[in-house]
Amino acid sequence: MGLLDDCKQYFGTDDLYQVLGAKKGSRDNEIKTLYRKQSLKVHPDRAEEADKDVAKRRFQTLSKVHFILSDKSLRETYDETGIIPTDDSFESKADWVEYWRLLFPKITPKDIDDFLDKYVGSEDERNDLKTYYVRFEGDLDVITQYMFCFDEIRSRELIQEMIDNEEVPE
Repeated sequence: MGLLDDCKQYFGTDDLYQVLGAKKGSRDNEIKTLYRKQSLKVHPDRAEEADKDVAKRRFQTLSKVHFILSDKSLRETYDETGIIPTDDSFESKADWVEYWRLLFPKITPKDIDDFLDKYVGSEDERNDLKTYYVRFEGDLDVITQYMFCFDEIRSRELIQEMIDNEEVPE
């Protein structure tokens, strides 16, 4: 199976940008930020023991997507042609553990809890919900795949508030 097949299987799309929740033309720092958010959501350390193998493959797929979109040459090739490197070229170019450690320090469960404590109820969460609501035309099934700590009741209340304030369409 190739990377695009893995993207389709684990993220429901074969568009590398959609895997991250990005748009074509996103700046490098946006790609990095969206990758970090997604990686926190799909990191294998958060999975139940029975789901670790699938979580690991999903996380590796996400890392490969980020690898392509953060490399100027690979990204330009993908943008222009839709062509991505074969899995063999990934193996020769990257030690994934080393690559991950360059991007992030070791994450502990406390780090994740601290992040979520700051995120839930924050302006960032509200902005993310607003962005995904507009992008996915209010489809909560899709929105839940992108939002951290999705709480349906709280999210519906926030969306209704944004509709009432005419920040988003009904």
